[in-house]
Amino acid sequence: MSFTASIFVLPGNSQIHNAAGNLKQQATKMGQAFINGDYTTFGKYNYPTILRMMGGLPKFVEIMNKTANDMKSQGMEFSKIEIDEPSKMVKRGNELQCTIPQHTEIKLKQ
Repeated sequence: MSFTASIFVLPGNSQIHNAAGNLKQQATKMGQAFINGDYTTFGKYNYPTILRMMGGLPKFVEIMNKTANDMKSQGMEFSKIEIDEPSKMVKRGNELQCTIPQHTEIKLKQ
């Protein structure tokens, strides 16, 4: 699972710092929604074009639930997602962009 984020340009270094903190907070909420099986909330963090390609948010949720159930039936389960600090923001056009490293733990039945 990956997460890509873009935000609009905000003037001033303190606002950029606040944006990075907000971005990490939102990424953490997204990860928690995924771990908790709240795929409606998780889907709202995904790129709109991907949701449209999958048939909309309800279809996305249906696919995510089926995938999670299939994994559980095979003894696999996502158990934890940790979000690191966002990378340095770079300006591209009229947006600021960065990457947010994450660590995902999957438990396997022994």
